[in-house]
Amino acid sequence: MLRNIFASTITILFIITAVIPVNLVSFTPSIAIDNVINSHIPLSNGNTLYVGGTGEGNYTKIQDAIDNASDGDTVFVYNSTYFENLFLEKSICLVGEDRNNTIIYPRNLSENSIIYIAANNCTIDGFSIRNEDFQEDSIGIFINSSGNKINGNIITRSKHGIYLKDITNNGHTYVGNNISNNEISNCTYGIYLYANAEKNVIYNNDIIDNLEGIDLYYCVNTSVIGNYVYSNTVYGIYISINSDGNIILRNVCIENRYGIRFKGVNFNEIYLNRLERNELGLYSCCGSSNNIIYKNTCIDNEKHASDAFLNKWDNGIIGNYWDDYNGTDNDGDGIGDTPYPIPNGNNEDRYPLMEPYKNQPPEAPFIDGPKKGKVGIKYDYIFNSTDPDGDKVFYYILWNDVNNITTPFAPSGVDLIVSHTWTKEGIFSIKARASDPFGSLSDWSELEVEIPRNKAFYVSFFLKFLERLLLNNLIKIF
Repeated sequence: MLRNIFASTITILFIITAVIPVNLVSFTPSIAIDNVINSHIPLSNGNTLYVGGTGEGNYTKIQDAIDNASDGDTVFVYNSTYFENLFLEKSICLVGEDRNNTIIYPRNLSENSIIYIAANNCTIDGFSIRNEDFQEDSIGIFINSSGNKINGNIITRSKHGIYLKDITNNGHTYVGNNISNNEISNCTYGIYLYANAEKNVIYNNDIIDNLEGIDLYYCVNTSVIGNYVYSNTVYGIYISINSDGNIILRNVCIENRYGIRFKGVNFNEIYLNRLERNELGLYSCCGSSNNIIYKNTCIDNEKHASDAFLNKWDNGIIGNYWDDYNGTDNDGDGIGDTPYPIPNGNNEDRYPLMEPYKNQPPEAPFIDGPKKGKVGIKYDYIFNSTDPDGDKVFYYILWNDVNNITTPFAPSGVDLIVSHTWTKEGIFSIKARASDPFGSLSDWSELEVEIPRNKAFYVSFFLKFLERLLLNNLIKIF
């Protein structure tokens, strides 16, 4: 009898191990990823309320849907023309079907805002915000909060296209607003930040035919990047009054009176901008000091620059391109042998460029870390890329077994340590490439990693199973 029981036990074990895949009887832990995937898409975890269109239960007025929404909801507005003044006091996403055909006009001209944002973390995306005629006191989008995304809108004929201001005068600090991909025209002020504002972003907007384009007052650590600023009557970009430590980068300023003017401000970094056919390209005035201006391209301006104060017109290695520079480059390194004098003061560009600056991509990153490991264990991997221009870099990393990530910026040539927990067995290839702030990409690098099956656990699981099965059969004997 014992022989029969033992034989049946072995038969059962053979069938189990033959039929059940190995990865089902081995241990697989929960996923534990240590990095957050960057996303520029507004996320909403709530419900969606619809305005316009033909759906049953859709709202006819946008404000009615906003009033009935809750934090985290999305209000989706179908193409039509709406005459409303909107007030957002909840953290919602307000999304238009098509910015050319989802149009909002003010219903009440005595209310100076077409859209007023009082809540944090709102999104306004995909609208045309207009006045029939220019309204002297009107505001297209008025922001009185933090963490908002104003993306992909067309705004015309207002005093302020987009206006950030603390109307309470209680010293609020507004942080993390992102104003991107908008078209703003025929306004007095295109984008006007006049508040205790920090770490806001103005990115890739078209600012055309306004009195003033982009204005910063009392703003610190704000990024003005990649905007097209054309044919504004006075300022293309104006940095004034306690606006320190900002980055003005890769903007194209054409046919404005002043391309970029910085007034009484400190420690701003102005680089890789194109100043063309302005009356005055780069203008420092009224006590501005310790700002750094480099890698800019100045072409066909009536006057390229003016600075009577103490600013740096190169970064110690590279200066700017001036199309009227008449110096020589005897050593052929692309940098003029004599400085370029900045008018109206004692400043000079010590390293003027012989040609407009051409950004160089970073080198393919070095990747190092464990080449063998186990599922469920956190491992540190090192990424390091050197940028020939000394620019900061970030990395696109493909883990091959789970979600990919984009890292924060790291200094050129400095190790960035990124943790990863492998989620399954196999042979994987970590792939990474580096990017500088201007979108120039390196080649890909790879590191092969082997994550074998956890044999110790599998054997332990098998032995415990065998022990229990034999014990049950022995119990039957006795």
